[in-house]
Amino acid sequence: MAILDAFTQFSNAQAVTTSVASSNIIDTISELGDALESGVWLRVAVQTSFSGGTSLQAQLQGADNAGFTTGAVTHVQSAAITTANLVAGREMLVVKLPKNCKRFLRVYYVHVGAVHTAGNVDAHIITNADSLITDVEGT
Repeated sequence: MAILDAFTQFSNAQAVTTSVASSNIIDTISELGDALESGVWLRVAVQTSFSGGTSLQAQLQGADNAGFTTGAVTHVQSAAITTANLVAGREMLVVKLPKNCKRFLRVYYVHVGAVHTAGNVDAHIITNADSLITDVEGT
C-alpha cells in the first residue's frame, strides 16, 4: 500500500463544482527533489460521486512560478469523463509524470458543458501506481 504525503497532495476531497485549480501547488524542487528522476505518478480520482453537470476533465499543469503567470503549460490531461461515470473511486487520470515538467505543478479541473452541483476529487503524486489502495470514504 502506498503512503500519501501531504506535501505531494494537490487535492484532498476538494469540491469541484466549477472549473478550478487544485487546492495545492507542488514545487518540484523543494517537495519532490530527485523523485522526478526515479519516476513518480499522478493519480486523480473521484472521492465523492458527482451530480448534475455534463463532464469533467483533469489537467496536470506546470509553470515557471507559483502564480502560474509565466510559462504555463498543460503537461497531460484526461479525457472528458461524463457525470454518469464520475462515481466514488473512479480514477480520472493515472499517469507517470513527464521528466521535463515545469517547476510548479497543479491539477486543473475543467468542466466541459454544464457545471456540477456536487462532487469531490483527490489528486496526489505517488511512487507506485500499482500499489495504491485508497479508502474512498476518507477514513
